[in-house]
Amino acid sequence: MKPTNLIAGLLSGTIAFALPVLAYAGGSVDIGINDTSASFDADATRLGSPLHVSAGGMYNEYAGDFINAGLHVVDQRHQSSSLFLGVGGKAYGYFSDDINSGAVGLGGFARYSPPEMKGAGLYAHAYYAPSVLSAGDTESLLDTALRVEYSIIPSAKAFAGYRYVKVDLKEKDKYEDHELELSSAFQVGIRLSF
Repeated sequence: MKPTNLIAGLLSGTIAFALPVLAYAGGSVDIGINDTSASFDADATRLGSPLHVSAGGMYNEYAGDFINAGLHVVDQRHQSSSLFLGVGGKAYGYFSDDINSGAVGLGGFARYSPPEMKGAGLYAHAYYAPSVLSAGDTESLLDTALRVEYSIIPSAKAFAGYRYVKVDLKEKDKYEDHELELSSAFQVGIRLSF
């Protein structure tokens, strides 16, 4: 599949998944880039409910591409809290020249934006899929990110951070590398909230 077709497929699939959910919920869209990759993520939390859904993907010129869809519950006890936490999981599909596989990672995310930081904040996520939740040639998957965000206007934030996505492979003698790093790079981007 050509990279432009893959990007168009990732974006249209993400938008098609997210739009019905976003029609009745508050949400956000993240767009991150670096020299060799671009990522797009959409998420929404149903108002008055702890349900949080997400969908996204990343195109990488060299390592391969992945898509994901997530389902979480979020902390609704303190609406005015500076800390936003979600616990749940994400289903991943990833594609490279040699591997088409998937996994379900369990984990969560946290966003911390206290008023005393004057628009600055931190975001982190971590998901891990052991072999029992992995398919195909995947032994395990790890997806982590850490970034600093700054509010440009109330509904738009700029961010800079690091994302690491690694797949360990089952049949180590079948592949030249024993792992597939889908991302191990710094990214910059924007987060639009609505």
